[in-house]
Amino acid sequence: MLAGAVKRICPEHYHIVPLDLPDFDITDYNLVLNTLVTLKADGIINCAAYTHVDACESERDRAEQVNTRGPAFSVLSKDKIKQATGIKIPGWKDSLGKYVTTL
Repeated sequence: MLAGAVKRICPEHYHIVPLDLPDFDITDYNLVLNTLVTLKADGIINCAAYTHVDACESERDRAEQVNTRGPAFSVLSKDKIKQATGIKIPGWKDSLGKYVTTL
């Protein structure tokens, strides 16, 4: 729902690449890293969330992965990408890089 709304309000000149389960899992560090490198993304709008309140109680680990680790993976700094792959992505913003230093 949120991703659809974001896509509708983005300017037409933005190239939006919607990614979702089962093909894309925000909690898979290597998949996120490889996808960012492949797409050479200028930015990410992470709309993923584990919102089933009752399931969050019984599936705490999964809820934490989706709602905490997944968003951290989606703000990987250009230095982390270069370090992991040797690829430099020009123009990448590191504004949240300090939050992923412990990954």
